[in-house]
Amino acid sequence: MNVQNALSVGAIPVSDRFIDEYMPQANGDYVKVYLWLLRNAAREVTLSEAAGALMLTEGESFEKFKGVSDIKGWLMKK
Repeated sequence: MNVQNALSVGAIPVSDRFIDEYMPQANGDYVKVYLWLLRNAAREVTLSEAAGALMLTEGESFEKFKGVSDIKGWLMKK
């Protein structure tokens, strides 16, 4: 299933490596932000929108967004 097909049926693909190697040690808010960003990857989003959707402050959202970009780099290196 490719990303476009997954999104059209209301599903998002999540890397096995993320689940197996990162998620067990990750803070729940980082996982929430990562999954929310995957779900909304096809469009531009704002910190304010993410904060509202995930019940975080904008400051918390910024911190988690930065953490998610670190996760992306980690996943790409391996």
